[in-house]
Amino acid sequence: LYAYGTPWCGKEGWQTNAKAPLKAICFIQRSEENFINLLEKSKAAELIMQQTIIPKDAFGAMRTLELLDEMLQKTSTWLLSCNISIQAAMLSYNTMSGENNEN
Repeated sequence: LYAYGTPWCGKEGWQTNAKAPLKAICFIQRSEENFINLLEKSKAAELIMQQTIIPKDAFGAMRTLELLDEMLQKTSTWLLSCNISIQAAMLSYNTMSGENNEN
């Protein structure tokens, strides 16, 4: 499984047309304090289904569900509760990458 960048950009020009192995999925919710938790696969499946358009035809629906199942089995899934601080970004990066440094 791979994640792909996009060749299109807005006025900022921050696009990156690249690909990388998909290692984790992080859902984000607003919070006054920053914390991140590993999700159980059942909760991750519930959240990802809310973000997925399922094709109307049976074959397409089956293939989409198979792909989602494979994706959830091969990746870690996280829930980041955060505010808009740089510390939130550092917490998510350090936790999901396994790095414990504060720099």
